[in-house]
Amino acid sequence: MEKDPGDQYPSHRDDFFWKSGTQWLKAKVIDDDCEGLWRIHDDLYDLTNWEKNHPGGRDWLVLTKGTDCTEAFETFHVFGVSSTVLQKFWVKKANTPRRYRFTFHKDGFFKTLQGKAAKVLKEVGTGPDWLSSITQDFLFGGFVLCFLLLCYAPTYQNALLAAAFLGLSNNSAHNWFHLADKYAWRRFYFDCSFVGSREWRISHALSHHVYTNTYADLEVSSVEPLLEFLPVEKGPVRTFCQHFLSHVFALFSYPASLIVRNYLI
Repeated sequence: MEKDPGDQYPSHRDDFFWKSGTQWLKAKVIDDDCEGLWRIHDDLYDLTNWEKNHPGGRDWLVLTKGTDCTEAFETFHVFGVSSTVLQKFWVKKANTPRRYRFTFHKDGFFKTLQGKAAKVLKEVGTGPDWLSSITQDFLFGGFVLCFLLLCYAPTYQNALLAAAFLGLSNNSAHNWFHLADKYAWRRFYFDCSFVGSREWRISHALSHHVYTNTYADLEVSSVEPLLEFLPVEKGPVRTFCQHFLSHVFALFSYPASLIVRNYLI
């Protein structure tokens, strides 16, 4: 069995107190050093001319340009990608070893599990079903109607009702972050809150889901050292306070995200 190489500490991980997806992506471009190309395993590809034809949509390629996107490539393409298609865009071998521990050996745990999952997904399908889609539309439509009612009759009750629908719609819209662009238009419901779908597509789909609970997981490090989610020594007082602070963070994360988004723009 190969020795676990551990996680390399991102060089720009502590540059910001409140970290955003855009900041994380810019730092990843610097750390991965892919010469403005797309790195998959130990090869560099120029996918510029593939952006318009990419089945997953242009946005995914735009976001991952200049980075090592091996994890995203392997996990998002559950049914695999033709090596013939990929070879058309091959440029050269990468000059440096990968920074990340994941190997994706053909006979390894992940590829074995993925192969079994692919057989099931071919039968049941991928992505949210029609009931999930209708539920999402209902929640967003409920917010719009309650917001209009609030404008007509500004009461605390109507405000709470509109807020409830917005919160539920916002959480449900998360299901569309991970899909191909042409199927993911419901992710824009998320933009009706103070947070943005693009930032969360980066932080959740490209960071948290592929580098879960590692140094490269933005959602783990987003408010360090205020909140420490990695298994580091905290002590009983800090452990107790962290439970309280996590709720405070959740309360202020939305207006804070709005400030960060406008600052970045």
